[in-house]
Amino acid sequence: MDPNTIARCARTIVLAAVFIGGGLHTASPVAAQEGSLPWKTAGFQGGLYQAYQDGRVRGDSATLGTGTVIDLEDDLGLNEDITTYRLDAFWRVYDRFRIDISFHSLRRLNTRTLNRALQFGDVAFPAGTLIDAVAEVDLYEAAVSYSFLVNDRIDLAVSGGVYVGDITVDITSAVGDEDADYYAPLPVLGLRGSYAINDVLFLRGQVHVSYFDFGDTPRGLADVLVGIDYDITRNLGVGVGYNYTDINIEAEDDGAPVDIDNTFGAFMLYGRIFF
Repeated sequence: MDPNTIARCARTIVLAAVFIGGGLHTASPVAAQEGSLPWKTAGFQGGLYQAYQDGRVRGDSATLGTGTVIDLEDDLGLNEDITTYRLDAFWRVYDRFRIDISFHSLRRLNTRTLNRALQFGDVAFPAGTLIDAVAEVDLYEAAVSYSFLVNDRIDLAVSGGVYVGDITVDITSAVGDEDADYYAPLPVLGLRGSYAINDVLFLRGQVHVSYFDFGDTPRGLADVLVGIDYDITRNLGVGVGYNYTDINIEAEDDGAPVDIDNTFGAFMLYGRIFF
């Protein structure tokens, strides 16, 4: 993982510590009586996801050598902003154990004339080439958490799980076609917290990080989510939030090295259904 990515991971951990530390300071030290806890047993969440993206990719070749570091926005003209959706679900299996799953998908495409020459994998695209570019990111997450502190005001948990990023970048032209694909799970560890401001208003946040290095293929992830939820009724609610994700992967695609770096921040507006 490059130094900038490590710094971003460190900042996410600091943010999480501030969030959790504030909750510990505010929360009552005495656990509430069973049956009075405000935390829901299960629920679904879905809504709009307004994302700002910054991505780069490099595809090397056994014949052409090291590829160009391609900026997806500047070189391929892909939009920085995209409106999509995000789906989440959770189930509190026991008082202190909870399962969370989520999915969101980001797809961008553009047709443009290249301003500079690019080498992507086994294809060299001269400057002035008309290309069709597609970048797709599908993100799946599943995590299990244990609440080490839970009462009528706060729920703090450690969590672990798997984060799967299905990432594809494809460039098509009359000169040739080339793509880079990556699909593999990233194990994650993190923290999750919720704070009940009152009976209907809640603050929540989570941070997940991952980094491991299999030989020459380092892979890293930092994911932070914060939100504020309002319960309209016992079973319905709404909320707003912000999600920041940074994925950095060095892997192989068809035997050739591929370097993918994708960062996005997204504002969320969503509805919630509880059981």
